[in-house]
Amino acid sequence: MKKTIIILILLLLPVLCFAGTLQEKQMSVIAKKNTVVSSGVTYRAVGTFYTDTVTASPVVAKPAGVVDGDFILVAVTTDTVHAINSVIEGWTQIGTAQDASTDSTTSIFYKIASSEGESWTFTDLFVDTEIWSGVVIAYSGVNATTPLDVAVVQGSETANTTHSTDAITPTSNNTMVISIWGVDGSEAYTGTADSDPSCTERADYNNAYGAYGWTYIQEHKQTTAAEEIHDLTINVSDVMSWFIIALRPAT
Repeated sequence: MKKTIIILILLLLPVLCFAGTLQEKQMSVIAKKNTVVSSGVTYRAVGTFYTDTVTASPVVAKPAGVVDGDFILVAVTTDTVHAINSVIEGWTQIGTAQDASTDSTTSIFYKIASSEGESWTFTDLFVDTEIWSGVVIAYSGVNATTPLDVAVVQGSETANTTHSTDAITPTSNNTMVISIWGVDGSEAYTGTADSDPSCTERADYNNAYGAYGWTYIQEHKQTTAAEEIHDLTINVSDVMSWFIIALRPAT
C-alpha cells in the first residue's frame, strides 16, 4: 500500500509542479496587464494671448484638452521694463527677468490643473497698466508634488541674433527641458529652435496688435539626466531674457 502511494506521488509530482509554474505565469501576465506604464512628460496644448489696450489684469484662456493634473505654464512678456507682482492667487511664480538693455520684462508662472474654468484672470499682474503678449502651455505626466526637477536657471543676453541659456542639470531621468525667451517686440521676430539638442518649437509669438512683446518656447525631452544648454537664433539682432526649466515626470 505504501509503495503504491509513493508511486502515485512520484507520478503526480511533475504534474503539480507544472500546474504551479503555469499559475505563476498566469499571475505574471495579469500583473503586467494591470500595470500602468507612464509615457512620461508629454506636451498637451498651447495658447497665445495679448491685449490691444493697456491693462493691469490680463485674462488667459485655458488651452484645449487640459485635464486635472496637467502642469500649466504661463509666460508673459511686456513691451517695456515693468514691475510684475509675484503673488497671483492660485499660481506660483517661477521667475522674472529683464532683458540686457532693460526695455522688457518676462515672467513665468505655473499651476497644477484642478477643476479649472475656461480662463484665468491674473488680477493686478502688472503693478501699472501695460501692453504685453504671452503664451500658456500645458503638459501631462508631470510630478504634481515636485514639478520642477531642479531650480530654474534664468538670465539675459546682450544684442545678437544667436542666444544661449546657461546650463541646467536635471537629477531625474526623462525630464522635459523647456526654455522660455522674451523680448520687447520692437521688430517682427521669428525664432529657430536649437538643433543640438534637437528641440521642438512650441511657441513663436508676437503680440498680434503690434510690436509689443515677443515670447518663444522650445522643449527637449531627455531620457538620461544630463547637463543641457539651449540655443536660440532670431531674425533680428536684439537683447533677450530667458529661463530654462526641467519638468520632473510623475512616478
